[in-house]
Amino acid sequence: MECSVAYANRNISFRQDLTLAEPITAEQAILKSKLPLEYPDLDLTVLKIGIFGKVCKKEQLLKEGDRVEIYQPIIAQEKHQEEDDDDE
Repeated sequence: MECSVAYANRNISFRQDLTLAEPITAEQAILKSKLPLEYPDLDLTVLKIGIFGKVCKKEQLLKEGDRVEIYQPIIAQEKHQEEDDDDE
């Protein structure tokens, strides 16, 4: 089965196309890719994963052509209210 594993953050972009025997889970595909070797600091126990932009469980079985994605946590930025000097 053909699938791919993708990961990106501010500094890097990783994508690897794989040919794997079925059945295979999303997590197994990640582990069979070079991602864990190239980026050993990624903690796959806490990062969410998905297929084509939709979060899934690590046990999700893949279908032909699926792209497994590893997501970084979203860090919310505090919204600063602009001061309104016109009222003074």
